[in-house]
Amino acid sequence: MHTMADAVRRIADIHQLAKNQYDYIPHISLFRGVTSVSLPKTKSNIQLTIAPSHLHLYQSTRQHNNVHYTILKSWPLKLKE
Repeated sequence: MHTMADAVRRIADIHQLAKNQYDYIPHISLFRGVTSVSLPKTKSNIQLTIAPSHLHLYQSTRQHNNVHYTILKSWPLKLKE
């Protein structure tokens, strides 16, 4: 199975663009700059349901002491019926 990350790597190879030295690890940042020690204690039986409506391509830029995310492009996602 090919992923979106694989497709981006193939396009970068075709156009001889710089390659990232790190593997792509999809993630969602819920807390920035937080250590596991400072996270609140939660019950382990909490169920989280996420139903995104769009996929966004972001550009992150550092501004002062914060990171700012600008949406460069958005794609609607098909919802399961």
